[in-house]
Amino acid sequence: MKVLLDEDIPVKLRESLTAHEVVTVAFLKWKGVRNGNLMRRAESDGFDVLVTRDVGLGHQRPRDVERLAIIHVRLGRGRINDLLSHLALIQAAIDNSTPGSTTRVSE
Repeated sequence: MKVLLDEDIPVKLRESLTAHEVVTVAFLKWKGVRNGNLMRRAESDGFDVLVTRDVGLGHQRPRDVERLAIIHVRLGRGRINDLLSHLALIQAAIDNSTPGSTTRVSE
């Protein structure tokens, strides 16, 4: 599965999600790209899942973005230690995502 980490997710999380191909918004130089355009780019570049802390993102899904799964991560303050302590939850959300789905991962 091809996973994109939004700019509000610590880049270091990428190192721990080894079961999938994980790329960051920063690596792609997509920082600052607005939500609708970000989702369009992600889907057109073949990403299956977008992991973000932005809870509004799912409500802003453009009609032409149909396959991209969105995972909202609301764990602690979103710092790397908060995310790593719940890595199994994040990994399960990615593994169980389906095209076009929106999933919330929280404590």
